[in-house]
Amino acid sequence: MGTRSNGVPLTGLVGGLVILIGLGVSALAAQAQTPAPSVGLYSQGRLKILTGTVRPEKDGVRVFGLVRRAALWRGGVDGHLDIDLYDLSGRRVEHTSVKWNGRLGSGHAARYQAAFPTLKIERVARVDVTYSPVADGAQVSEAAR
Repeated sequence: MGTRSNGVPLTGLVGGLVILIGLGVSALAAQAQTPAPSVGLYSQGRLKILTGTVRPEKDGVRVFGLVRRAALWRGGVDGHLDIDLYDLSGRRVEHTSVKWNGRLGSGHAARYQAAFPTLKIERVARVDVTYSPVADGAQVSEAAR
């Protein structure tokens, strides 16, 4: 008397698992091939841009970070941040100007952010965040509301 199994042979299960694992690895490799955009932070004079982050959102791209008053500057800080997004060919695909949220006194950092709802992260190769001491043209950041 022998035992007889009517189920799926073990080799079939193992082969199926190998195929599924292979598909998962190739999907991860495809995601890993898309490099994260580089971020250039361009401070000058009264304001120091501390951080800049680019993040994909379900409705576009979001750029955010922190700024603080320059170490040796004791007065107020006016102006805005220009945020420019560039594609792989170096062409500017988006631009906005934002104001940071919060006070810059006593060495505290303030937040800034900008949303680009019509842009896909795959189109963005580089982001530049530049301080401009001229106050004209800046929109209040969502973080400021």
